[in-house]
Amino acid sequence: MVTEPCTKADLVNHLAAVHGYRRYLELCSISTGFRFAEIDRSKLECHRLMYRCPDQHSDGLGIDLRSPGLDISACLREIERRRLRYDVSRSLPRI
Repeated sequence: MVTEPCTKADLVNHLAAVHGYRRYLELCSISTGFRFAEIDRSKLECHRLMYRCPDQHSDGLGIDLRSPGLDISACLREIERRRLRYDVSRSLPRI
C-alpha cells in the first residue's frame, strides 16, 4: 500500500478537524510557507506573518503581517493591538 506523505498543512487541517480549532497563524519567510494555500479555510481563519519579506514581495496569497528582516516585534505588537488570538501556529525552518 502506497500512502502519500503527510505535510504540515495536513497536520494543521487535521488538528482543526479533531479539536475544533478556528484560528491559524503561519510564520514563514519568502523561501518557506509554500503550503499556506492548502490550509482549509472552511475550518480556519488564517493569517500569515512573513519575515525577511520586502514590501514589494507577493506570491499571490495574503500576507497579513510582514517584516523586512528577522525582527518580528512590530508584527507581534500589531497582533496584540488587534487582539488577535490563534489556536494553531506554524513556524517553518529557515532555508
